[in-house]
Amino acid sequence: MHSIIRKIMLTLMAVMAMAGAWAQASAPSMPEAVVNLNKFNGSWVANLSSVMGEKTSQFDYMVKCNPIAGGNGAYWEESGTDPDLGDMRASDLFGYDRIDGKLHCYTVDNMGTTRDHIAEWQSPDHLVLVYNGNENGKQVEEKLDFVFKGDNLLDFSGSSTIDGKNQWKGTGTFHKIEDNK
Repeated sequence: MHSIIRKIMLTLMAVMAMAGAWAQASAPSMPEAVVNLNKFNGSWVANLSSVMGEKTSQFDYMVKCNPIAGGNGAYWEESGTDPDLGDMRASDLFGYDRIDGKLHCYTVDNMGTTRDHIAEWQSPDHLVLVYNGNENGKQVEEKLDFVFKGDNLLDFSGSSTIDGKNQWKGTGTFHKIEDNK
């Protein structure tokens, strides 16, 4: 009787081991577009320079970046106080859509703006986010450009146009102040 139970147990363990190996082998690999997002993990600060029309301002800005969904996406919390616009808060949710093969960044801010940016890596150290949409019947384009200059240094530039006319431009260099890897 013991030998039959032992054979059943060994057979069951072998089947479970094979099933586990098969599950790991069939799990989709994480796209490089998502893997590269890990470079942002941590807390970053910058003194941003912002130009809106004739007004130029400088202010501190912070972004906290965390991996989500087992590393298959990222969540960012942004905050700063622009002298002209006041408190600015935004939340960004990054995820790769295997159906369209693109990395998306869905942004919601406290100014009543929601965007679905398409994010593309120009190189492993250069990420560009682009939003194209309509606002009151006018074509809106927003472009955000991030270039890593090292593990703890990140150049940023951004711009927004409405019907091809500049609405906003911003630049700054982010410094990582905390790593959450």
